Amino acid sequence: YQQMLERYQADLSDNSNTSSLLKPDIRSYNTLIAAYSNVGSQESHEYAERLLNRLLYDDASIGPDNDSFSAVFKGLAKGQESTSAMAYERILSKKEKYQEENPSRPVQLVAFDYLRFIGQDSRCNNAEISFRLLHKLLRSLNDGSLVLQTWERKKLSLACGAVMKSLLRKRSE
Repeated sequence: YQQMLERYQADLSDNSNTSSLLKPDIRSYNTLIAAYSNVGSQESHEYAERLLNRLLYDDASIGPDNDSFSAVFKGLAKGQESTSAMAYERILSKKEKYQEENPSRPVQLVAFDYLRFIGQDSRCNNAEISFRLLHKLLRSLNDGSLVLQTWERKKLSLACGAVMKSLLRKRSE
């Protein structure tokens, strides 16, 4: 996939024959992001994040959608690296910023973006980041900018318990 994108970029820089090229759209980007995210390795996540950044900054005419961010989040939730929590928070901040700067684009924050990672800090040992994410989620629910779906309520309850348990465990160490 990466070779295909690199070849596409090389063809674009050779302006002689761009009219005959197929140009990537949001589906092709999302397919690649999802493919990299499904691998679950640190390297594949970096490729997925590079593609997301390309949508955010280099190919802004297309721009990311909920599926773009969701695929990256899914890959982070699969990962085993201790940096997953920080990467998750970084991607979520990019999504929040993109939403603020592009209100007409179909990207919105959803509770599951938060819940996908919160409470999994026993795996990544980063209770403080999970607590910050939980706090953001609860604040957004309180001010009405997020709506919690019925099926997400149990996940929220479990996430709160897991974060509190992790924080208590960390304090006792």
